[in-house]
Amino acid sequence: MFIPSQSKKFFINVPTFMTWIFWIFKPLISANTLAKMSVVGSGTSAVSQALLPIIDVKELPERYGGDAEAF
Repeated sequence: MFIPSQSKKFFINVPTFMTWIFWIFKPLISANTLAKMSVVGSGTSAVSQALLPIIDVKELPERYGGDAEAF
């Protein structure tokens, strides 16, 4: 059974100022919620480093550092 609240969420191509806002509010977020989130920012290197351990390189679009065609 798939329960969406138990899966990890990735926020990619996040502008720098939003990353700063996330870090400001991070102490207010519960540890369980933080474990389910990952703010990745932008850039092929950062995105592929975060996603390739979870998504197969053949399934990840080229713009994120994978081998798949854009969808």
